[in-house]
Amino acid sequence: MKLQKLIFAALTITVLGCTSISAKAKKVKANKNPVEQMDWQGASTGRDIPEWVDYVVDGDTAQIAKELKLPEDKWQLFVILGQGPNLDFVKAWTDNVDVIAEVAQALSRVVKTDLQANMNSSDPAQINKALDMADRVVSLVELNGLVKKNQYWIQTRTAKVKKPKKDKDYNPAVYNYYVVYAMDKATYEESIRRAVDKGFENEQTSEAQTIKDVMMTSLTKTIAPEAIGLETETETEPTVW
Repeated sequence: MKLQKLIFAALTITVLGCTSISAKAKKVKANKNPVEQMDWQGASTGRDIPEWVDYVVDGDTAQIAKELKLPEDKWQLFVILGQGPNLDFVKAWTDNVDVIAEVAQALSRVVKTDLQANMNSSDPAQINKALDMADRVVSLVELNGLVKKNQYWIQTRTAKVKKPKKDKDYNPAVYNYYVVYAMDKATYEESIRRAVDKGFENEQTSEAQTIKDVMMTSLTKTIAPEAIGLETETETEPTVW
């Protein structure tokens, strides 16, 4: 039988910590095609999916913190989502990923996007300088003290059409593996303040202050899910519907 190649896994990072949701997160949530929950952790023993998992999907940070008994005023939450067709691989990859490095990369991307959206200058040199400063600041943010708090997996498949009737109306099933890390909120915010102040210690212009303000906002807001990390391929027998 002819083999087909599948994307083995994708790593998505979501940084949680405030109540706002970015426009990109809303766009992801707006997908109207049905998503079927095929299997989940504890299903074989009759357990329901924990509510905190539903709130992660919805982007409701306040309820995530409440369900996990991690008060928002005390904890900064980082949720990593691994996705792929093989549960063992997804769990192994997500559990062993360099969380600090992945969060830093996600922060850098969001800061740069916000800078480009909020800068009044059209001068490429000024824009590039701002982006370089973003890299400098993010590299100074210390994310020490992360503690793994919870994890959960769900197997789902998303319909290709609004009203699916047959198996062929669905995309291949994937496993979604959520891992929640927490960091002391005061420590996280202090690290951000130190990094921003250090990064701008020799920048005293009004333009630099604008960039600094944008960075402070970006580093403390919710980051929408975005596919990151290495994509590899594997060969497997095609699914027969």
